[in-house]
Amino acid sequence: MRNVLAALALLGIAACGQRQAVQAGEFAVSVSPGIAGEPNVIRIMPGSSAAAVDAVVLDMPEMPMPRKPLRVTRISAGAYEVDGVQFSMAGTWRVRVLEHGRTLASAGIAVR
Repeated sequence: MRNVLAALALLGIAACGQRQAVQAGEFAVSVSPGIAGEPNVIRIMPGSSAAAVDAVVLDMPEMPMPRKPLRVTRISAGAYEVDGVQFSMAGTWRVRVLEHGRTLASAGIAVR
């Protein structure tokens, strides 16, 4: 089922070009609109057995730089969000989902 959801999410990326969704372990992570230099929204939806989320860290693996965790806001039961994220450049960014500083999941997203 998880593979089907991931495939549907990727089809949605190709179809609309505005929202990107990836599966990161027990977490679904989406970024909208996924454009560098514009405000972006990152939404995290944990699976039923996943731990609570309190922050995310965004970094670019090809350009190692220290990054501070961004606090998430719980928007509903099982959904968290970070609003107003500014990506400094286009490319592949890694989203690490954290609980008390511990990485729960990690996924790569493409920013244009």
